[in-house]
Amino acid sequence: MQQNVAPVTIRNALFGLVSRTNVSRGVTLSSLMNDAIAQAISGRSSISDFDSTVKQ
Repeated sequence: MQQNVAPVTIRNALFGLVSRTNVSRGVTLSSLMNDAIAQAISGRSSISDFDSTVKQ
C-alpha cells in the first residue's frame, strides 16, 4: 500500500521548520481551529462562526 501511495504524495516543504509563533501559540491555535472545525462539521455552529474563528 505504501508503495502505491508514496509516488503521488507531495512533500511538505515546511516539515521540520518551527517558527517562534508556532512555539509560543501553536498549541492554542491548533486547539482553537480543531474545535471550530469539529463544531462546524457536527452542526453545532455555522460556517460563518468558523469564518470568524479563522479571522481571529
